Amino acid sequence: MQIPSEFQVFGQTWKVILNPTLRHDTENIGEASYRDNVITLQSNTEGNPRALCLIEASFLHELVHVILDCMSEHKLRANEKFVDVFANLLHQVLTSSKYTYVKE
Repeated sequence: MQIPSEFQVFGQTWKVILNPTLRHDTENIGEASYRDNVITLQSNTEGNPRALCLIEASFLHELVHVILDCMSEHKLRANEKFVDVFANLLHQVLTSSKYTYVKE
């Protein structure tokens, strides 16, 4: 799975930043700034290794928060259990999918 450097939701551009010191600075492995339209993720760094699948899952976790916020689903957005389970299920689908070319 590839993590985008930017994407759009409801016409707003969001940027994705990898920050090697995020967890050290904030204890978070990912965070979404709704004011700045930025998702920041703890990257894999020497002394603080993170498997790529964990970085991908962190991105999807923050993306689910962003989507729910855009849908004005504020109670669901604040429900970390829901967001985490949904993001991990989405990660499994995206990383295990097999594709077949189909002619129209």
